[in-house]
Amino acid sequence: MKSLVPALPICNALAIVLVLLPVSWHWKAKNTGTLLYIGWIILGNLNIMINTIIWRGSYEDLAPRWCDISVKIIIGHSVGLVAASLCINRKLYNIATLESVTITPESKRRDAIVDLCVGILLPIIVMVLHYVVQPTRYNIIENIGCWPNLVADVHTTLLTIAMVYIWPILISCVSFIYCTLSIRGFLKARRQFNQVLSHSGSGINISRYFRLMALASEEILFSIPFATFLLKQNVTLAKQIPWISWEDTHKNYNTILKTPWALLKSSEPSFNAVMISLWVLPAGGFLFFIWFGLGGEAFVAYKSMFYTIAAPIGIKPKPNAAPTTTCAPSRNPGRDLSLPDLNEVGEKRPSNEDLEAGKTYAAYALAIVLVLLPISWHWKAKNTGTLLYIGWTVLANLNIMINTIIWRGSYDDLAPRWCDISVKIIIGQSVGLTAASLCINRKLYNIATIQSKRRDAIVDLCLGILFPIIVMALHYVVQPTRYNIIENIGCWPTINDSIMSIPMVFMWPIIISCVSFMYCTLSIRGFLKVRRQFQQVLSHSGSGINMSRYFRLMALASEEILFAIPFASYLLKQNLTVVSQKPWTSWQDAHKDYEIVRNTSWMVLKASGPSFNAVMISLWVLPAGGFLFFIWFGLSGEALTAYKNMFYTIAAPFGIKSKLKTASTSIYVPARNHAGGSSLSNHNDAEERKSSDKDLEAAKAHMV
Repeated sequence: MKSLVPALPICNALAIVLVLLPVSWHWKAKNTGTLLYIGWIILGNLNIMINTIIWRGSYEDLAPRWCDISVKIIIGHSVGLVAASLCINRKLYNIATLESVTITPESKRRDAIVDLCVGILLPIIVMVLHYVVQPTRYNIIENIGCWPNLVADVHTTLLTIAMVYIWPILISCVSFIYCTLSIRGFLKARRQFNQVLSHSGSGINISRYFRLMALASEEILFSIPFATFLLKQNVTLAKQIPWISWEDTHKNYNTILKTPWALLKSSEPSFNAVMISLWVLPAGGFLFFIWFGLGGEAFVAYKSMFYTIAAPIGIKPKPNAAPTTTCAPSRNPGRDLSLPDLNEVGEKRPSNEDLEAGKTYAAYALAIVLVLLPISWHWKAKNTGTLLYIGWTVLANLNIMINTIIWRGSYDDLAPRWCDISVKIIIGQSVGLTAASLCINRKLYNIATIQSKRRDAIVDLCLGILFPIIVMALHYVVQPTRYNIIENIGCWPTINDSIMSIPMVFMWPIIISCVSFMYCTLSIRGFLKVRRQFQQVLSHSGSGINMSRYFRLMALASEEILFAIPFASYLLKQNLTVVSQKPWTSWQDAHKDYEIVRNTSWMVLKASGPSFNAVMISLWVLPAGGFLFFIWFGLSGEALTAYKNMFYTIAAPFGIKSKLKTASTSIYVPARNHAGGSSLSNHNDAEERKSSDKDLEAAKAHMV
């Protein structure tokens, strides 16, 4: 559990950032209840984050004034969050029942005042009431920091229930009533509910309405059981005594309680209550982001924020007016990678169906996450080829994802500097992924043929990084224009129509894949020769690869070969047949129109037939590669074990513990025969090693 302490402030900080991301439209719509919820989530997470940083590994009284404030914030946010949920449900009820059509400024101001009283004034009142039953200033818990006194240490009078513990339950019950009435009002007016929302003046559509209801309902479903649990703890764990006097309650007020981590863990009910109180704050932030940080209005805000940040490097938002189309010069100075010349004059703007092509960035983001999940054991095993494959997959998906976000519904030159980099990444990834596959097959071949080379990592890095960089540089030789911008897709490389483009760009994926295919064939041949002793071959290879991983790596590399050779050959065929090849004349002739930026609309791309298919395959093969990688390595035994450990680490504060492994049975050796037992064990180990070495030598001899 102590290992979770460093993770808590990180989760608090992440929750603060995620909660702030979608705040803009709530502020514009003046959703007071939601803004109060955001405010209490931020304040609660910030408070806990500061405490866990200051008191990590300590329970000394390091910041007395801060602790006086901190414990009041903890009392306040326990009421403030449920009060904010009440404000949200009250607003939803008013909309659903048309009792408060907040169109006039006076009615809006009145509703805002009520929300502020419920969401700010009431928590402040409870903070003050807490002082009535506060026998000591605060408690300092090791690794956690300032905390209101635990159940066993509170002045346990019945007045404590009325002053502190009952408020979250009462507020949540009132909020539940409002929530039920909101659902009832919606069911009555469900057929005209869109008109109800539009006439409410709330700035809430049907999607936002149900997301707000889901957020408030989650708060109710958690707060009522947890507040009831705390009340039960207070009533049952400590004996309740009658209230005597103010002086009796506060006679030891200046005492500072200190609780070591081991002592907290020894009291399981109190430990669970504290842990849940800590982790519910970042969890609330993450849930808020799920409901409101992934909505359509949030993505509009992110796009606006992105353009504001990216403006200094030349990335600009598209203008509101329809952009003018730039036609390619009649001499055809350049063409896209497998994209023929297209006449763009008089074309129509794309339909809404076509604009959906710009929403594919979600697939790229998912592929990046899935590829990174099982990376740990590849890193530990130093599987350079697999790490190169992961790196190129992440880089390629990230590149296309950024492009599809920026150029959704646009083909204007919004980011010149970025496009110069992006087109080189596209050229590099076509070689880098096949080179990574070659590195994997080469490693499998070395294992199968029992060859050990010390410089394998250097060779892999040269093949997987240096070689793609060389091809990026060679692309400049046959690059007639800077780049092409395809609507909904973004930056795309251009290549001239000379014979030189074949050896400079198109040929390399085919050559690398053919070499990789040879290694793959030799690996299978080597395996078949030593298949009976292959377990020993793997164990002596020092690669950290078992039988299952070996064949999964082979399957991954084979898939890459089976796709790369046909697709690269198809692109080469397109290059030879769609446009007539011209001889190379000179550097000046090839680059005289280099500063031209071509623009291709979505409709024109779709009309091109084979070129459209080539571009679409080039785009979708990237997330597909990430998904296939996850299937082979993200669903394996070692990956599931890692996910299980991660789950139990996160779930430990809630009392969810991993099952203890049953101890393996051992043979007891009496003390009088201990030496003999040890000798026997050593003898058996020596025989086992000798047998293993003989098997390995037999495998080598068989291969020779």
